[in-house]
Amino acid sequence: MKIFTAGLGFLAAAFMSVTPAQAATPQMSISSKFADGQCLEARADGSLIINKCNAQGAQLLRYDDATGRLHQGDQCLSAATRGQPLVAKACGEGDDQKWSFAEDATLRSDSGLCADILNFRKDAGTAVIAWDCTATDNQKFFATNVKVAAPALQQAAASIPPITGQPVLATYYVQGRCLNVTGRSTVTIETCERKPAQDFRFRSGASGQIVQGDKCLASSIKGEALVVKACANVPEQDWTLTAEGTLRNRVDVCGDIFAFLTRNGTDVIAWDCTATDNQKFYPAIAAESGSFSLGEALAKQLSGGDGKVTTVSMVGGYSAYNLTGAGGRTISVDAKGHITGGEGGTLVVGGAGVLTVRFANGLAAPGIKAEHAAATNILPKDWSFFSGDTAGTLPVK
Repeated sequence: MKIFTAGLGFLAAAFMSVTPAQAATPQMSISSKFADGQCLEARADGSLIINKCNAQGAQLLRYDDATGRLHQGDQCLSAATRGQPLVAKACGEGDDQKWSFAEDATLRSDSGLCADILNFRKDAGTAVIAWDCTATDNQKFFATNVKVAAPALQQAAASIPPITGQPVLATYYVQGRCLNVTGRSTVTIETCERKPAQDFRFRSGASGQIVQGDKCLASSIKGEALVVKACANVPEQDWTLTAEGTLRNRVDVCGDIFAFLTRNGTDVIAWDCTATDNQKFYPAIAAESGSFSLGEALAKQLSGGDGKVTTVSMVGGYSAYNLTGAGGRTISVDAKGHITGGEGGTLVVGGAGVLTVRFANGLAAPGIKAEHAAATNILPKDWSFFSGDTAGTLPVK
């Protein structure tokens, strides 16, 4: 029997320990330690590349603990030829289709070759080839999984109190990050922390000025960081969150996480609106760990899992039933059934499930898929939680 080793043996265990209560079909993805946020993905021709992790079909792998094969649909991952891309092809008995994670985090086939991101490149679409095992950073991977939740986990919303916290602007691009104002009044992304520098809200309604204290969010020159400055009735300060997920103003520029970077402190700049992932943001509530519950059924599933869930996506559209741990940290429940976790004890509540489902290590309701995003209304129906004096209280719907 073949197993994944070096701290990643939980994969085999995860597949074998699924209970009926979980109604689970675990989805496993293999992520790169070198190219942050990138996962192995099979192209239409079967060759493997790295692409932004989304836990969808082309990134879905199933590990067979008995044979060591990694299944991609009805095919198997193969390291057939040194220097050529890994491929998903008809399953066979060869050593090139038998895999394990080694103690150095390399993904090794029994043929003696390792998965290797070509030429140390980090951009989406880069080929993943079979190469001599060198344990260099571009050969280091780890496994994540997305579980499918049991149906009808949502308790009757009328019986659940609203969730209170700080209104924030979170990003769909980097899990558990929020817009943050620096000491220079420029805007960056940082781990969501429930601090004043991350408090944003519409002055009123569902569009217009976005305020932090007595200052307003504004764009300046294209390519420069967004800023907060004295409020004025100008197009640079007139914002809307669009159906594409962009944060757009009347100058026709959008908030854009610079150069697709993911680290804390990265500037959010004004740029042409392209609706790329690094331009997608959502209004949310940064709530304190342990301050709310989303019902007994969800609490039971979280308490009975493997402790590695970082995101819950229960509703395809915008809902308080969608949440993630600040900084991408795990979430769980306490003895009272209240949801806990997140970096610094912060949970980011809200967002559209068809987009939060792309975050790593998620628990998702059946049928919620990232490919449904274009056909789903991702915006809130009620903006009171992000507007004026009522901001900070999100009804559970």
